[in-house]
Amino acid sequence: MRPTPPARRTVRARVRMLERTTLNLFRDCLRTAHHVGGDSAKGRALKQVVKDGFRKHALVKDAAEVAKLKADAIRAMSNYLVMKSLNKAKRG
Repeated sequence: MRPTPPARRTVRARVRMLERTTLNLFRDCLRTAHHVGGDSAKGRALKQVVKDGFRKHALVKDAAEVAKLKADAIRAMSNYLVMKSLNKAKRG
């Protein structure tokens, strides 16, 4: 068996890292959806939206497009957290 050239190892390592961080982002989004709605109908609907969004773009391989999609997901979670903290500040 021939050893893998260093350039290929680097590409493979980058792909694994990209997949790993995408998986972590997916899990974070699901956790946020659970935090928002719990096991209610709202929570289940939010989780389904997250799952559908990730499935819709599952075949995207372009690194720039993946980075954009990740940034969009992170922005959505950040917006929710800001709104949540503003609501708490208004009440408190």
